[in-house]
Parts: sequence; C-alpha cells; structure tokens
Amino acid sequence: MRNGKSRENEPGGRRLASIKSMLRPLSGRAGFTYMGMLVIILIIGITSAVVAESWKIAAKREKEKELLWRGHQFRLAISRYYQARLKGQAAAGAQAPANVSYYPKQLSDLLKDPASFNTVRYLRKIYTDPMTGKADWALDPPPPPPGGSNITGGTVESGEPIGGVHSVSDAEPLKKYNFDLEDIKFTNISGADRKARYSDWLFDYDPNAPAPNANVVIPTGGTAAPGGGTPGGPAPAGGPAAPSGNSADTGNSGSCPGGL
Repeated sequence: MRNGKSRENEPGGRRLASIKSMLRPLSGRAGFTYMGMLVIILIIGITSAVVAESWKIAAKREKEKELLWRGHQFRLAISRYYQARLKGQAAAGAQAPANVSYYPKQLSDLLKDPASFNTVRYLRKIYTDPMTGKADWALDPPPPPPGGSNITGGTVESGEPIGGVHSVSDAEPLKKYNFDLEDIKFTNISGADRKARYSDWLFDYDPNAPAPNANVVIPTGGTAAPGGGTPGGPAPAGGPAAPSGNSADTGNSGSCPGGL
C-alpha cells in the first residue's frame, strides 16, 4: 500500500499540493482585505456623523440669523405704527406722551393700517417663526411707562395692544454674544445668567428706551469696550432705523416701506 508521501509524488498528488500552496496566501489576503474594509466603513461612519453634526449646527445658525431678521421686521413695523399715531397727535396740536393706544391691536394691523382709508403697510407679511416653521409668535405687551408697571401683566389678550413678539421655542440658542446694538439686551454682559431659550429674545418696541451708545460694542466674552458701532443698529430715540426710507408708504399700491 502506498504511503501519503508516495502519493504526493504522483502527477495528481503534485497538482493537489500545488493548488493548496496557492490558496494559502489567498486566504491570508482575504482576511486582510476584510479587516481593511471594516476600518474603511468605520472611518466613513465617523466622518458622516461629524459632517451631519456640522450641517445641523450650520442649519441652526442660519435659522437664528433668520429669527433675528424677522424679529427686527416686527419691531420696526410696530415702531412705525406707533410713530405714525404719535405724529398724528402732534400735528393736531395735542400733547402726545407715550400711550399704549398707539400700539397695534393685532399683527394684521401692520399689514394695513385700520385708521387709514389708503393702504398703509408697515410690514410686508406676517412672517413665520423659523424655529417652529409656523406663524405662532407669542405676543408681548407694551413696555411699562417710566416708573410704572406693565399694563397687561405680561400677556396679551385679544384686542389688547401689542408691543412686540417673540418665538415660542424653548430651544437653547447657539448665539450668546455679539448681537447688534438694538438686540444688546439679548446679551448678558456679566455672563452670570445667559439667555437660555429663543423665547427670551423679545423683539419689542419701547419708545422710552434710551438710544444705545453707537460707540460701544460687545465683543465675545460679554465685556463692553469702546469701538465702532454695529451696522444696522437703531436710530436715536423715536424708532429704529429703516433699511431704506423712514416713513410708511401711503399709496394705494400697498408697497411696504424699507423693503419689509
């Protein structure tokens, strides 16, 4: 009976041994390729997660910018509505102190002044809140008169004057510093109690508020320092500055002042 070694010396045996010797390195390379693919998949997964998180943060920052811009439009429109009535009282020769009756009773009043026969618009449209995707703004009461208390108790019921709006989102904002001068109250200069929610950003118009110093900016870290003013900051007392034009459009075309 032939032994195994003699069989390997036969032609068939030599071919089998040759095939086995060829498969051994292939088996090793297959294992290495498998491990390499796992590493590549892991790297792709980590990279995708980082990119997704970066995109999420970038998208949130864009929504914050849009929230600030839209809030400014409401504040500016309310200031123009207020100033139009203040000027009307002055033109009639009456004393015109700060008065809550000069504020709109509903946001739609900013789209068409109910006291005018012509189409007088202070706001182009009722913008949606970019943080919620809906026009579900919370309405703020007018600020209290100097030395007084808030007239409406902090909430606005139907038919009561509206002093401003704010988002209903309780999400924490990314932006904590470097606000424009007209939004300086959103910044806590001391850093002890930062704004924690978007609903803290109140876009209210206060005719009694002093004009901020245009030569003061708030750098990162919240410490006031002298410097140049921020473009787009408010005008002196009497209402915030408009992007272009300072009075409401009173024509029948219904165009909106300042490109709102």
